[in-house]
Amino acid sequence: MTLPHRLPTELAAASSRILVHLHYHDAYPLRHAGQKGIALVVVLWVVALLSVIAGSYTYSVRSEISVVDNLVASAQARAAARAGVSLAILELRQQEPSEPWLADGTIHETTFAGVNLRIAIADETGKLDINYANGKLMTSLLQAAGLDTSQAAALSDAILDWRDKDDLRRLNGAEAEDYVAAGRDYSPRNGPFQSVEELALVLGLETAVYESIEGSLTLYNNSARVNQDRATPLLRQAMFGENIDGGNTNRTDELNDNMAPDVRPPANRRTRGRQSTGSSKSVVRIHVEANLQGGTRERVTAFINLNPSPAGKQGSVLAWREAANEIFDDSSLAND
Repeated sequence: MTLPHRLPTELAAASSRILVHLHYHDAYPLRHAGQKGIALVVVLWVVALLSVIAGSYTYSVRSEISVVDNLVASAQARAAARAGVSLAILELRQQEPSEPWLADGTIHETTFAGVNLRIAIADETGKLDINYANGKLMTSLLQAAGLDTSQAAALSDAILDWRDKDDLRRLNGAEAEDYVAAGRDYSPRNGPFQSVEELALVLGLETAVYESIEGSLTLYNNSARVNQDRATPLLRQAMFGENIDGGNTNRTDELNDNMAPDVRPPANRRTRGRQSTGSSKSVVRIHVEANLQGGTRERVTAFINLNPSPAGKQGSVLAWREAANEIFDDSSLAND
């Protein structure tokens, strides 16, 4: 039989193939494993890179959505604040309101289109117009703010020198050469104040004094006359020698002698604060704060002339200011 003779040959051939295979893996044991490892590392890096790209894109989209949401919320709050100004004017025009809105700085809380509003109305005729004020009343106001007689008189002269049209220095005032000597890089306007804040530029006016009198000053009274019923506490002290808490000082006669005829105390002081809404012959400041539930806040301040225009129109806007950072100071709005 040939089978027994062929078996050793086939076994030898199979053994030879096995030995060759084993020899190959012994010679290159890490070749295929290394390729697989490199591929795995590349895949991991690609996955990580794609993850970073996806995460960055997601963050960018979310940021843009957040910006858009904030813009929408801000626009909504701003529109509600503007509507609050119109609402205040409407309340002031009510003939016989059950709960009248007085122009005394009282804060009224209401809602408009689901937005919470805080509205305060202050009568500008109860403030001293810095473009019309006489020196005596300005001096009295500065004294009420804590300055002594000589300091108040000097600063009052400097204020009047700022707004007058000439370069002639008053007795204790300040003109261009005084500002140069003090190292200031500006000189008096020699014209009307353009804002109450401009008063802070007057030589000799310290920040603390300015902050004390700022709430009693305006550009929109357009008269040297001060509405005694709406006058700020500091102005009442300056005009009538009245303390902030309502008492009288012993300077009443002296101050009254220095006042202009149009700011004498009212005959019946008990009527103070009982004036109607101020809708007749009045200029008011309307301050509105709109608050959304998400925390968005917008503020609008408008100066409104409630006097009829020659064309018969009421509620003309004298000035409009939208300031998100303006502080809604409860105490500064109240005149009483």
